[in-house]
Amino acid sequence: MCWLGFGFIFVNLAIILLFNAYNYFEGNDSFYLLNVPVILNTEDIEGLQSIVEPQLIIHMNSTVHTEIGISASFKNHANILLSYVGLQIYKSTILLISLFFFIKLLKNVAEGNAFDSQNFKYLYFIGWILFLFSVLNILIGPLSSSLLGDLVLIEGYKFSPIGLFGSYMMEGICFLALGYVFKEGTRMYEEEKLTV
Repeated sequence: MCWLGFGFIFVNLAIILLFNAYNYFEGNDSFYLLNVPVILNTEDIEGLQSIVEPQLIIHMNSTVHTEIGISASFKNHANILLSYVGLQIYKSTILLISLFFFIKLLKNVAEGNAFDSQNFKYLYFIGWILFLFSVLNILIGPLSSSLLGDLVLIEGYKFSPIGLFGSYMMEGICFLALGYVFKEGTRMYEEEKLTV
């Protein structure tokens, strides 16, 4: 099942790169960015503050975080495309590396080697990757305002920070703690084998 996730990440990245490369080499000057995070000001959009139906009333916040697709001229904004795609490659690479080690861990456990000395190392590696790149994301998140700042959005929209790994910090800490538990369990298992 993990290989399926691995495949989806790779295919998504390949589609973005191939589609934009095809457009460029065919002479089409436009490139497309998908899933660009923005903050939408709903006060300017009529009818979005409240939706009233006979059995349902929905009140919207004045700002909504969402994702949009952007099309722009490659000739005028090549640096934006390359930088944004570079950040997506960075994100995908980190997720693929973490997923690779998680698959190795699951394979060891499935083969009955739960106390293999490599398992806690896999967990530590995944934990440190997720934690450190979450911290790095906090530093590069504001980069989006300068990265995408040359593009003009319609009134009511503004770019939000690019959130690559902000939500994985707690997961990283949990993997580190789980790695410590596996390390201690492996040590106790090895001691028990020696005493028997």
